[in-house]
Amino acid sequence: MRELLRETARGLRRDRALAIIMIAGLAVGVTDWQLTDLLWREQQHSAIEEAPSLFAVELDRDRRFDFLGDGEGEKTNMLLRTYLALRDADALAVHPALIGTAMTASGSLAVSREGGAPEELPARFASSSMFAMFAIQFRSGSAFHDGADEAVVSDELDRRWFPDTGSIGKTFRIGGRRMRITGVLRPDHWPRQFDARLPRIEGLFLSMEAFRWLRPWPDPILSTTDPAAFFAHPGSAEDAVVRLFVEVPPEGRAPYEAFLQRYLASQQQRSPRMTSARLVPWAEWADFTRRAEPVYVIVRGMGLLVLAGCAFNLVRLAIVRSGARAGELGILRAMGESRRSLLIRQLVEAALMGLGAGVLGLILLAFCVPAFNSAIPPRPMTFFLDAHAAVASLVVGPVAAVLSALYPAWRFSRMAPAALLRRQ
Repeated sequence: MRELLRETARGLRRDRALAIIMIAGLAVGVTDWQLTDLLWREQQHSAIEEAPSLFAVELDRDRRFDFLGDGEGEKTNMLLRTYLALRDADALAVHPALIGTAMTASGSLAVSREGGAPEELPARFASSSMFAMFAIQFRSGSAFHDGADEAVVSDELDRRWFPDTGSIGKTFRIGGRRMRITGVLRPDHWPRQFDARLPRIEGLFLSMEAFRWLRPWPDPILSTTDPAAFFAHPGSAEDAVVRLFVEVPPEGRAPYEAFLQRYLASQQQRSPRMTSARLVPWAEWADFTRRAEPVYVIVRGMGLLVLAGCAFNLVRLAIVRSGARAGELGILRAMGESRRSLLIRQLVEAALMGLGAGVLGLILLAFCVPAFNSAIPPRPMTFFLDAHAAVASLVVGPVAAVLSALYPAWRFSRMAPAALLRRQ
């Protein structure tokens, strides 16, 4: 085996220019495929896979108030129905069967660092329990305390605001109120699943109490009879702007569902009228929120086509390379080397070139991701070399190269020594 590898290395050095072209051509296909696959996987991954006790609370309103209507599909309407009015979320978050709750809402705020100019930031308002419930990890510090003038920031915002010193313990202002930073999140590789495919990832996290006193301009999902009520008297407003996630053990699910139905029956005088209530299991929620949008599936398919095209082009280059080495192959056959040995020698060379293409593809990917983010800012990605990407590249590269070289290697290994020498 050692002798085979030594001879293979010599063969690659003799055709150095052509080998480099073959490696670079396949590396382009591997890079494009990995880039499109990364785009697709970013929509699929979930930080928590199994959560049998985790549910989203759903309240369905009178159908004429639906924002998208019946034609958009049951799954999409599930996202609408899990938005609750703030007073509904407050009422449904209190029950002895619950072992955990987390409210969450979003909005934009004018925020200023100490001594800096105000800037608009997308903010996430939530219960502090949300971080543990959704396995959101911290790079440093810890979660804020509910009701305190504290906040958590993303890794990106931390590096932008305080590139040298870090933000833990630093303060910023929202209007005349000073907020202290208690934690910095780890960089996000995957979309957070307490909400669905947000166009802008929030960099600032505040408590739900801040949502109550700030009253940021809501993005109501359902129309209401009094749009100004959210600001005038939020305790009775119908604006559906909050999601409520609850942890219910198996023995507590039936009592809590009965509680939901009693609450539904007690609210029939309201407008818009509530028609049904249920718990949405985490498996159902995650199945939809982490499902890739159709455009990403199409883009991933295009990446596979590019990889296949590069592999097909490698077939022609492999034929050229084997033809250029026909004399060498003929001499080896004349000296008694078997057809099988000659076939294996050529396939091992192809596998080594494919391995080089996989490594080069990962290097190119590290440069292509920032270029992609510059070209399409609304959908930024973070390059990271996880086990999936590394193994896929280091396996697909050699496999594609071997498959591409299989026909040329078989063809030239089957030829008689005299025929090979005549091609020289």
